[in-house]
Amino acid sequence: MDDAELEVDLFEHPEQQPDELRRITDKYSEKLATGDGDPYHLCRDFLSEVEELGFTFDYDLAGEPYELRPAGDDDIECRPPGPSL
Repeated sequence: MDDAELEVDLFEHPEQQPDELRRITDKYSEKLATGDGDPYHLCRDFLSEVEELGFTFDYDLAGEPYELRPAGDDDIECRPPGPSL
């Protein structure tokens, strides 16, 4: 098994999230569930907040977040520069 296979998706295991991260994921989970805004834009804002704590995740064009994990150097370097949509 490589490191990628050992990583836990913290969306699937919220009990392993630090308290501050859990507050953010709870807030955005509620917004996404109730349709409080465009899901894609909500995920962009959500990602920005979790990155401040040293975490990252991916999301699809429908605004569905997945694979919440600690950010590594590869995650930061792979992010394309430029304005947000």
